Amino acid sequence: MKNTILLLLLVLSLSLAACAAKPAAPTAAEPSPSAALREATQSAPETTYPVAESVLSSAYPIKLPEGVPLSSLSAPAEALPPQEGFASISGLLYAYDISQILVNTDFWLFPAVTVGDQKVPPPIITNGDPAEGDIYGRTDANGAFYLDKVPAGDYYLLINYPDHTVFGQSSPTPDAYLLITVAAGDRTAYGVIYTVR
Repeated sequence: MKNTILLLLLVLSLSLAACAAKPAAPTAAEPSPSAALREATQSAPETTYPVAESVLSSAYPIKLPEGVPLSSLSAPAEALPPQEGFASISGLLYAYDISQILVNTDFWLFPAVTVGDQKVPPPIITNGDPAEGDIYGRTDANGAFYLDKVPAGDYYLLINYPDHTVFGQSSPTPDAYLLITVAAGDRTAYGVIYTVR
């Protein structure tokens, strides 16, 4: 019984000592760990998006004024003279689904793949590799392009938007992919080349 009373007194004194102690006032404001974690994991808009003035204004398509008919677009009427042994093509890239000319937009000509007796787009699309026969191009401030050093062959035009990639089309109907077939010395103006997302 004596041991029980001593144990009870010990527990009681420890309990009273814990209740009587006053916490020390903090000397400096310490950030909470959850706030620091939130700060470290959140990305600021300026780090996730390119600077608007320098990149976005030249990379995104321009908005056409309302009511401008498709027939009033001014696509190149002819291609440049081709370099010796090559073909030359020209065109205007136009996003039909959003009614915008694709200005300062990268694109690639990819060699067509033959399946049976048909020419089809390549099954795997990469960012383009000149060593594989891919030809790089870029539209100007009016959405037009001119290529004067295209080797003879069959190609599909692939347009790189900032957020997705589509094939150039001969008409704004689904899957009307434009097959570009050229021989040395050809000089072809393709007019308006459409994209449909």
